This record gives sequence, structure tokens and C-alpha cells, in this order.
Amino acid sequence: MDEEKTIQQASLTAMPKRILLPAITFFTAIIAALLLFDREKGTLGRRDSDFIPFNASLIDRFIIFQGNDSVILEKTNSGWTVNKTLAANEELIELFKASLGRIEIVSPSSRAVRQQITEMLYKEGSVVQLYVNDRLKSTLYVKYDTSGIRGTYMMRKGSRVPFMVRLTGYAADDITGFFSPRLNSWRSNLLIDCLSDSISEVILEYPGEESESFRIRKESDGTLVLAGFDDHEVSPEQIDQQKIEDYLAFFAGIPCQYDGYSLPEGFFRQKPFALLQVEDLNGRRNEVTAYRLPSSSGNGVSYDMDRFIALTGNGPDTAMVYYSDMDPVFRRIDDFLKK
Repeated sequence: MDEEKTIQQASLTAMPKRILLPAITFFTAIIAALLLFDREKGTLGRRDSDFIPFNASLIDRFIIFQGNDSVILEKTNSGWTVNKTLAANEELIELFKASLGRIEIVSPSSRAVRQQITEMLYKEGSVVQLYVNDRLKSTLYVKYDTSGIRGTYMMRKGSRVPFMVRLTGYAADDITGFFSPRLNSWRSNLLIDCLSDSISEVILEYPGEESESFRIRKESDGTLVLAGFDDHEVSPEQIDQQKIEDYLAFFAGIPCQYDGYSLPEGFFRQKPFALLQVEDLNGRRNEVTAYRLPSSSGNGVSYDMDRFIALTGNGPDTAMVYYSDMDPVFRRIDDFLKK
């Protein structure tokens, strides 16, 4: 498959009106991968396997595709990216490379089923392409089979023999979660990640509550300017500069969840309760539109008190966010005035 194939991203579809709890996903397997680390011998040590005949720590690009799902993970000067545009979860990438160094052969497939397993790998398996310095070093096919002898099968491109494999220290026999072709399995789970020193402007609007909305702008000399949503600036004597400085620190690493939930039909026809824009000194802008989730508790509360849905301008993408992570950001203009 051409490595420049069109990336097809899964979109949210209409689902029952009850918001589902996050499902067990690829991350369960990744967390379990922590057990793979051998602190005495290193995490990327080569094992007795022909699958990775080079140092996996040198990988600076890999592509995984299966069916309509595909991801391109690349190392850039500013870190790893997913599909060239999104920030990647770099801890997961390190665990992925560690897992490559821990592949061990359980047994070669028997002659009686070799052709059957080979066809299964080519037709149904995930394809994993590994690059070093823009050079394709290896292509793997991997699939978990339940129709015969249950286990994970893997084969290198050009080989005639598929093998049943496992990962050292990983108890489960299904290791395909480490080779997920789904975008949401690899992207950074941060809604916004801006250090306070890098922020040039914050705009927070509450539709229907304009008097509570505000803008914060950082001047070239570092002075922080506060204004209402009508652009009327608050006099410096009224502003508590320390409160604004403390506020900007909350934008560093706000977590979210891009997968494992569903939304009722017509969800985005409702009015958002907050519109947030955060721009950094390089002109990069994060845009978040926040929507209430309908309550399913039956206690008379109209919306979910724990979580809300964020539609971001970087995609656009849809994410679930906990109020406990975002509440420090949802301030009102009066919060920055001297008391």
C-alpha cells in the first residue's frame, strides 16, 4: 500500500442517547506493557527473533494500516506527530518500540495450516512498516487468530513462514493492541498544552453571559491586559496581575479522551456553554467549543455534572473532558479583579 494513502479518520455517529462509559481500549494493553521493561538489560534490547533485525530505538517513522484505518507516526524536530498534523503520545511510542524488541517466537506455523494463516495475515492482518532515516527497514503482518490454534501470528514481508509470537513478560496471547491502526490510539490525550510563558492571548466567551466573558492579552513587554468581551479594557489599577499569571499556568496539560464514548443524535444542535481560544507567541491557536452532556442520573439535574464534550478547531475533533480538569480554566472576569 502506498504510504501516502488517504488517511481516513473515524467520525462519531448517531448512537443511543445514553452516554456510554469508556470502553476497554488499546491503552489497557499499553499500560500492561510496562511489565515488559527489563531495568537491568534495557528496554530495547534485541531478542532471539528475526522480526526486528535492527535496533528498534532508531525507528523515526512507522506506518500501521488495516482495512480503512491507518496512522503515520513520524519523529520531527518538535516531537512525534500522528498523520502529520496531530501531536502523538510519546510515552506510547516508546512502549511500542520497546515491544518490538520483546517479540519472541513461540512456534512456526505447521505445514498443514501455513497457507491458510499466510492468507489470513495478508487479507485481514495489520501491516506495520518501520523506517529509519526515511528508509523502509521492515514490513510486518500481524493478526490474532481464534479459528485454529489461538494466538498472535506475525510474518515479515517476503517470508514464506508465519510464526506464532508473544511478548516477553506480557501474559496475554493477543498482542495486536500494540499495533493498532486507529488514530485515537496514538494521539496525545491533551486538549490544550500551552506553557504560560508561551501564551499571547486567551479569549473565553460564555454565550448568553457576555458580562462574564473576558480577553487576556500579553503585551510585548510582558504586561497582561484584561478586557471585557466588548473590548473595553480594565484599568491596570483594578487588575490582580498575579491572579492572571496563575491562571495562565492552568493551560499546561489539560487531559481529555478522544475515544470510548458515543453521543446522542443531533447533539451539536444545542447551544454551547463556553467558547475558548488560546493563542501562543508563534500564532498557533487552540479553539475549544464546550457542550453540556445530558444527564442520565435521573436526579433532576439537566446535564452531566462530571463531564462535557469539547469540539476543537484542530481537526475538528470531538473529545470528552472532565470538569475537574477544566474548571480552573472556566473563570469569570471578576476573578481577576482586586478585591
